[in-house]
Amino acid sequence: MSSIETSEKAIEKTEKNDSETIERNEPFYDPFDHYISQYNEYPKMGYDYIYSDQHQFPMQFMPPMNPVQTIPLMLPTDSTQSPIPPYLYSENSQFPMTDAPFPPLNYPQESPFPISETSIKNNYSPTQPENPQSEIQTQPPEISHLEIPNYDNQHQTQPIKPQQEIQPEKPQKQKPKQQIQQEQSQEPIPQPLPEQNSNLNNDNEKEKYISKLRSLLKNVNKNEYSIVEEKYIEWEIENWNELNNIEYSPEYTTGDNKWKFKLYPNRNNEEKNHISIYLENLNVKNDNLLRVFTNYVISMRNYKDFSENTAYDSALGYININQNTVGYDQYIEKSHLFNVNIETRKALVENNKTVIGAYIRVYKCISKDQYIEEIKSSISTNSDEIIEDDIYEWSIDHWNNLKNGEFSPEFVIGGYRWKLKLYPNGYNETLKDFVSIYLSSVDAQNNDTIHIYAKSIFYIRNNNDYACLKSFGEKLSPLNYTSKSYIWGAHHFIKKDDLFVKSHTTHQSLIENNKTVVGVYLRVFKYTKEKFINDIKRSINNENLVVLNEGYYEWKIEDWPNLKKEDLKSKFTLVGQRWELQLYPNGFSESFKNYVSLFMDNVDSLEDVSNHLCIKRVFYIRNMNDYSIYSSETSNITYYDKGCYSKGTGKLVKKTDLFSKKGLSNTSLIEDNKVVIGTYIRVFKYKEEQYLQEVCELIDDGNREIIDEDYFEWNIQDWEKLSYEILSPVFSVGGHKWRIKVYPHGNKQDGKNGYLTMALRNESMKDDKQYVYSNFAIVIRNTNDFSCFKSRELLSFRRFTKAENEFVMTRYTPKFFLHDPNNYYQRAIIENERATVGAFVRVYKNSIAKTYHRHHHHHHT
Repeated sequence: MSSIETSEKAIEKTEKNDSETIERNEPFYDPFDHYISQYNEYPKMGYDYIYSDQHQFPMQFMPPMNPVQTIPLMLPTDSTQSPIPPYLYSENSQFPMTDAPFPPLNYPQESPFPISETSIKNNYSPTQPENPQSEIQTQPPEISHLEIPNYDNQHQTQPIKPQQEIQPEKPQKQKPKQQIQQEQSQEPIPQPLPEQNSNLNNDNEKEKYISKLRSLLKNVNKNEYSIVEEKYIEWEIENWNELNNIEYSPEYTTGDNKWKFKLYPNRNNEEKNHISIYLENLNVKNDNLLRVFTNYVISMRNYKDFSENTAYDSALGYININQNTVGYDQYIEKSHLFNVNIETRKALVENNKTVIGAYIRVYKCISKDQYIEEIKSSISTNSDEIIEDDIYEWSIDHWNNLKNGEFSPEFVIGGYRWKLKLYPNGYNETLKDFVSIYLSSVDAQNNDTIHIYAKSIFYIRNNNDYACLKSFGEKLSPLNYTSKSYIWGAHHFIKKDDLFVKSHTTHQSLIENNKTVVGVYLRVFKYTKEKFINDIKRSINNENLVVLNEGYYEWKIEDWPNLKKEDLKSKFTLVGQRWELQLYPNGFSESFKNYVSLFMDNVDSLEDVSNHLCIKRVFYIRNMNDYSIYSSETSNITYYDKGCYSKGTGKLVKKTDLFSKKGLSNTSLIEDNKVVIGTYIRVFKYKEEQYLQEVCELIDDGNREIIDEDYFEWNIQDWEKLSYEILSPVFSVGGHKWRIKVYPHGNKQDGKNGYLTMALRNESMKDDKQYVYSNFAIVIRNTNDFSCFKSRELLSFRRFTKAENEFVMTRYTPKFFLHDPNNYYQRAIIENERATVGAFVRVYKNSIAKTYHRHHHHHHT
């Protein structure tokens, strides 16, 4: 665990976990019965809230970070003097923070562009050691909407008047068959710009061509976007058939920016029928503060004739270190490159020659709204409904006077209250070379039932220029803000040395004259039913167990204050089993009178002695119309069988929290007297360790000191051919020798009644003065399945002597039961005439103190 200290307030929040799980071995008693008082005391049981996540790790288990990962982390409730364990930090992180000039990102050669790196896994790791959060989240590769053309985006310029005299219009001819087939194709073939004089030495024709490309650029408000530079560039290719899978053009300069074309003439992915063309900005690859605001037109034309061409335009967009390449995945089908246009009688590629061009216009990035649009374009779109997104900026006029852990003023986005928390000298000593930043939810911190789903992107910028800006978090997934994880952020936000490095292009630094602006873009999503169920599922840690089945059930209550006795139970079938929820609005007993209690009985285990379930379950209570308002409790591994078929929690939720209003929306768990009670159940396959644990827990020690205990197994074959009685091999426990005795067809009395008989025998007693106190359980199970078994234990310990060296369990179980398949697992205890008999033996002294020596043996016959 982390060495972070937990504040008193945090300790108070964990009190809910104590004494929550209660097992009831007796039949259900109704809260209105006067006998309920006998249940006043229950053993305290706590839960570990460990969430499964292949993408998030508690800090002590954090894996080494790969070169494209930085770690946003959840901040502990009390961070004072709370160092975190050191862990690896990559110098080549998602946003380079090296001492040398910022290195270019190394994209794999086989990857098409525009590339957003392979989805960066959400390595947010909470620093609250007691409640590691888990967000299982993967993102598909992002491709900006600017980069994926379709032929509806294609522009055909208006005809340019030819240089020769205008000829009379000729009668319309019947369309050739080739043209008809082209027009009927599913995807229209790119149409050329108007035919021009094919003499490339004619500068006038080239200027007209460039002018038409310029006209395709999206119109912008000149008062809002001032043009910094614009230029046409082109790349002459004379060896098309010799091109590799990826080709780069020479370098081109357009004012302050340097560019290259990137061409994929033979795509090796699902778009292999198309060529791909991109523009790569070389400036932003080496300047992590630079942002280039641009739009462009990419064209392709015949090497000798301007009239045979195709062109695509783009919307306004941003190029930065996270996305330095823009363009088109499916620029044109490869087969169309060589098709001869019936009007121009030319093809785009002739004699292995062609020309790729681009008209590029760069604008000055000057406003907050422009930056918001840049962020929006960088975030993957999904089906989640957005409640609100906005930017909050914290102007800092005295950077050197900031204290570590200083909070920003409170602000509201998405109907919730937030604060930024800044560590200009790093979160702790390990991070002293970095700035750390976090976003804290004020509402989630103060209320157990509020759940917020939001994505944040942090940034720091020059006080006067949005073009000089460093951001973090564009590629990371949204997070949950709850009372257990209400503050998330980035330990390695930016290196302190980078704060004063001047941009190679803008010649400005993030901090100038001790002034800067720290901000966050926050997008708050609606907390949907699907999101709610997924979060409930993720709260269950599988612990490497095999999942057999899972599902959830909800119980809608329409009139909470007027619940009657018969309204406090709800029967349902889930995961192939019958269950019954039992609600205690005023607590299960006097000990829980300030809480709502909830229990769940397994009806099948009550009726079927071979029914053994290994589960984890979540109980929850939620607002009927708002899935973000709920309280839940997750169990550890729980076993249901005939001996213990009813389990639950005494502290589902405080009664005072049922009607208290939450957040700015003033929503409570119960509104209009309506609420939903639910459970999520996950069934696991039994493992040997679970089986042994359950068998060990069958025995009541009676406050006696344990000197030894052991489990012994005996595999039996040819069951129907066995004699009247058989003895197992000898095994030792507590210095004594023992044997299991089995009457396969019952002893004299049980055999008449159709029962199996079992016994445990002590083989060590030599005289009448010797004795030993012991308790034991005998089990018979399916040899190949630990979940299919029948057990029976003594109600109290026994005194074994020479005269009484054997204790018999008569009427152990009906013999027919051994061959009947279990209703749930469809396995019988005896299969193929084979079964396994086991005994768990515990030996005592006359003492209250307890010492455990737990082990087990297996024996095969």
